[in-house]
Amino acid sequence: MKPSDLKPGEGGVIKVGNDELAVYNDDNGQVKAASAVCTHLGCAVEWNAGEKTFDCPCHGSRFGADFSVKQGPAKRPLEPRDLPNP
Repeated sequence: MKPSDLKPGEGGVIKVGNDELAVYNDDNGQVKAASAVCTHLGCAVEWNAGEKTFDCPCHGSRFGADFSVKQGPAKRPLEPRDLPNP
């Protein structure tokens, strides 16, 4: 998957080199990215299309499409990242 594959309102996790990025295309078509590494204990988050959240399968943290913490145990948002050039 590439960031350009996401339609407005969609998110996903993409691999860029050795890194995984949580990517969201907002309703205005602006694509934003953050590290896909949960800030609690470092597991990789997954996109939850039904809730429009990035969820950590390890301990249940949930992050909004804006990468903010919606549910702990994580206390810090996902770390912003730059998208790679196309």
